[in-house]
Amino acid sequence: MSSLAASADGTTPPVQSPGSYTLSASQDERARAFRKNTSKLSYPRWMDQVMIRGSVMMLPLNVGYTLFYFGTLTPFMMITRLTRRITNKNRSHSEGSLTAVGALYGRARGAIMGFNPDSLALRFMRHVNAPWVLWINFQINLRIESLQYWLTRTTFSSQMYRWFKIPIDTATFLQLRTCWIDDFVQEFASRYSNTSSQLVILGAGYDSRCYRLTKLPSGMTKFEVDAQGTQKLKKQILTKINVDHSAVRFVTCDFGTEDWVDKLEEKGFSKNIPTCFVWEGVTVYLTEDDVISTLKTVKQCAPGTIIGYDFNAPWLVSKYKEKTKGFGEEWKFGIPLQN
Repeated sequence: MSSLAASADGTTPPVQSPGSYTLSASQDERARAFRKNTSKLSYPRWMDQVMIRGSVMMLPLNVGYTLFYFGTLTPFMMITRLTRRITNKNRSHSEGSLTAVGALYGRARGAIMGFNPDSLALRFMRHVNAPWVLWINFQINLRIESLQYWLTRTTFSSQMYRWFKIPIDTATFLQLRTCWIDDFVQEFASRYSNTSSQLVILGAGYDSRCYRLTKLPSGMTKFEVDAQGTQKLKKQILTKINVDHSAVRFVTCDFGTEDWVDKLEEKGFSKNIPTCFVWEGVTVYLTEDDVISTLKTVKQCAPGTIIGYDFNAPWLVSKYKEKTKGFGEEWKFGIPLQN
């Protein structure tokens, strides 16, 4: 995963950070918010081995969960893929996107272990509309990982990933992405604390920045743009957990058939006001033409407008292209990484 900050008027973006974040890179910038507590996951491999073997009680838990996982979730997913009865294409308009639930779950994993800043992720997870097999697996795994981290100060998945030479696990990946964009939004907000500004979350899913970032100025108009099913469910969850969302303007949009700018303008959005666009976890599902079109649209907005987004490398997109296609939301777009 890599992240970029782009400015619509060609000026320097407010956040000057490397494009790609990994645990090794985190050693250089411990003070930054997006590095917060990630060093706890960065033990030498021999220490991993000692700590996990010292936690005897984790063995039956991990074995039991693994058996439960392969005995329930895997067959369910295979049947789902074959029949395509439960796909993101259908759910996003009626029951909510499973992709959005997956990203929320990753943030909840970090939050329950004490290092992801998304303080609402766990509360959201209790009410998401996911198939029961997925929901049960999510809830069990969250508790197991919490205990694992409390005992060993590492995550089970981070150890497994490192054994298989994969440099970062999903909890840490989403930790870095979440905190980087948090910094990005708050830096923009500080620049426009005394004047009008706008915050637009494109493909918002279960993004919680409009509710948990306390330093957003009163003069900032907040918009969330997403498909009908996910947005409807999110508003229901916000009501259930008593989170005030009256200051957020929800924009329902079918990105495949409708112009998201037109939909925004119907809710009071203005291209003449400096805007911070958040485009998190979205570009991989779009075509190159769609990505370029969106960036050109942002470029037409007022001076000072910026957009923060992440992207995957093409080799990673190719690796998961067929698998994601089977579940209704195909990975399509990537940008080659340069040294």
